[in-house]
Amino acid sequence: SPSPSPSPPSPPPPATAVARAFDAIALHASPRLHEFKPQELVNLTWAFAAAEQPAPSLFSSVATHVSGRLADFSSMGLALLAWAFARNPKPFPALFDSLASEATRRASHFSPRCLEMTLGAFCRADARQPLSHSTLAPLYASLSMVALARIDEFSGASVANVLWAFASARKPSPELFSAAAAAAASRLDTMTPRDIALTLSAYARAEAPAHQLFVAVSHLLPARVSSFKPTDIAQTALAVAMAGHARVGNAAVLPALLREARLRGADAFSPREMVELLRASALGRYRDGILVSQLVRALPSQLRHLNANYVAGATWAAATLSIDSPPFFDALGAEVERRGMHDFTTRDLAHLVWALSRQPSAPHRHARLFLAAAEATARGGVRECCLSHLSMLLASLSSTGHATPALLRAVEQRLTARKGECEALTPKQLCAVADAFAAHAHAQTHAHALTCTVQQQQSRPQQQQSRPQQQQSQPQQQQLQPQQQQSRPQQKQSQPQQQQSQPQQQQSQPQQKQSQQKQKQSQQKQKQQQTQQQVELWALLEARARSVSAQELSDAEASRLCDALLKAGVAPPEQLQRQRRSGGGGGG
Repeated sequence: SPSPSPSPPSPPPPATAVARAFDAIALHASPRLHEFKPQELVNLTWAFAAAEQPAPSLFSSVATHVSGRLADFSSMGLALLAWAFARNPKPFPALFDSLASEATRRASHFSPRCLEMTLGAFCRADARQPLSHSTLAPLYASLSMVALARIDEFSGASVANVLWAFASARKPSPELFSAAAAAAASRLDTMTPRDIALTLSAYARAEAPAHQLFVAVSHLLPARVSSFKPTDIAQTALAVAMAGHARVGNAAVLPALLREARLRGADAFSPREMVELLRASALGRYRDGILVSQLVRALPSQLRHLNANYVAGATWAAATLSIDSPPFFDALGAEVERRGMHDFTTRDLAHLVWALSRQPSAPHRHARLFLAAAEATARGGVRECCLSHLSMLLASLSSTGHATPALLRAVEQRLTARKGECEALTPKQLCAVADAFAAHAHAQTHAHALTCTVQQQQSRPQQQQSRPQQQQSQPQQQQLQPQQQQSRPQQKQSQPQQQQSQPQQQQSQPQQKQSQQKQKQSQQKQKQQQTQQQVELWALLEARARSVSAQELSDAEASRLCDALLKAGVAPPEQLQRQRRSGGGGGG
């Protein structure tokens, strides 16, 4: 039978046709940019950005063309131009420098919408590739002053977006956030759930006080929480918990949100939103048992869809809530090992190790993960990590027996090089660091003593066994004497050859001795440096311990610190010993 005729080619998908159309426009527009008016250039770049068409050659040409002509653009034109270039995957630092200078000069003429778009564009561009401080500082200062002076003109959505932009940029103005809290509280009726969630998240992220706003939300929430989308519920719950306002006003805000989440079911939330609900429960110290059970069942199959920070956050939250589910923690540990330590910051590793170290049989179940975390931190994380996370990681690894010598040496080098950091250690951090180093020193001493004892015990039977063997070998030696006499002529013949090789051996011996001496000297230097660093570190820790007052330390912490100093052979300060005795921690 004849072969069937080929079917006609199917039309290209719409996305491909759109991309081809934009490619053709970019090809024809790039050489004719001088014919475009400023507003037409704004419209052109905005259209490409809104359609998510990067067109790198076109955007590069536009950036070069407009860099010296920004004064010809309107204020809204500048904002839209910044918005379009911020959404392009290619960075344009030189253009944003020029845009920042022009926007700073004209900030007082910006409308609320123009100010909101400019802030959002610069935050997005800075997040993708950090811009210079000299570029951003004057711009943020000018825009915050304008926003403060015109806060009454902002809509609820604009207030939310402006506050979130300043909080994301880590440039919150206390005066602006204080005035915006009152403005947002008076506009809650007109704000969408997304605006409310974004506003509360901005205050939580900026750690800015907003009690009046949270009280207003607590009165409004019961009537409106059913209209919240799942993402709004999770984001608002986390913001309320982070801000420390789990219960304000006449309503329990966090319980109401988590109750609504439980009614929706865990499947209604994305993996990120599930983690946010877990973190909100942990931070707010409120546990909805049914919701937590739903999340623990649903999350393990979704871990691959989370970034590393969220995996660490889920592990920390589950441990903080004392969730008794070994399979859940095993799934989290397996996901961490699958990704490798390079995906996680030192802060993430501190939360992971702390959480997993609290689980039953942790030293055996997660031994490979603990060792990998210690090695990764020793390679580079120690220099970058803040003291709170470093002490948490050190204490957790020490409690499971996985504080490796390399990690301890790296911490030792940092603390002795930055002496001011030892003085800045909180009592809790001081106890953690002293405990870890004292446990390591005690373990080294015990291991050395144990090795010497074992060697002595092994040598005694060997000596006793060698005596009968020596007695048995005497007759054999007598039998060998005639053979030795026969071999003497052969030995005399080989003596000239041996005499010829002796000068070569004598020449190589000094070189070998020199290399051995150099190795010994370098090893001795390393040992001396390590010993000096250890002595210096304990002197710094002892000095910090002396400066701690009794009011700063609990009786248990005073006892721990005394034990750590004694293990290291350092006499504890008298005030610590007195507090330890008075607290029942033992005497002397």
